[in-house]
Amino acid sequence: DPLEGTIKQSAYTSVAQINFAFNKSISEHFFISFDPGLRYDRLSTAYDLNIPYNYNTEVILADKKENYFSHSLPTDLGNIKTKMVVVRASDSPVVHNEDINISFDVNYKTLSLTSPIGIHYAIKNKFEGFYVGVRFVPQYVLSRNADVTKYESHHTYVKSDHVDITKVSNYNNLYMGGDLQLGYRLPLAPNRVSLDINATYHKNLMSEGRPHDLGIGVSILKSF
Repeated sequence: DPLEGTIKQSAYTSVAQINFAFNKSISEHFFISFDPGLRYDRLSTAYDLNIPYNYNTEVILADKKENYFSHSLPTDLGNIKTKMVVVRASDSPVVHNEDINISFDVNYKTLSLTSPIGIHYAIKNKFEGFYVGVRFVPQYVLSRNADVTKYESHHTYVKSDHVDITKVSNYNNLYMGGDLQLGYRLPLAPNRVSLDINATYHKNLMSEGRPHDLGIGVSILKSF
């Protein structure tokens, strides 16, 4: 069953990114860019769950009782399906449908292929000085997985045992976004080697995923 309004905190982290930049001049001041690469991101989501304890789903063991909570939990990148197992002593005073408060945290990790393509205006030329640009950024998710980092029951008698993530569902693999860039290129050698420092504002054009992002990039460019 889906649980609504359960997210306590959600935060993205860009773990690593590598790109290969290709530039082509189309005039004295304008150039186009193509920067394919890979990026590894982590979405950390914390949930504050209140789940009714149902006698009808209990499994009676020798000296304890097990119970199972199966739910579809929302994230910014689609839902994760979970099976939580809790235990209590056979003689513990737990009321039918009594709320069990559970803290549950999960890291959702994605590896993606990105292919930004854009057009830029260089105030001096594409080898040195300031430049501004816009880019269209398709992003395809190559792999995704989720790991539980916290599972804790705060009930006096009902304790958390273990949890399984059974399926990741309701997600897109293809995302579209747009970038605004401001950068500066500093020549390092007379043979067209430059230090590129840029700031990029990224806007996700899809309803799912990270809505926006601000990044700083530093690279060494060699022009041929």
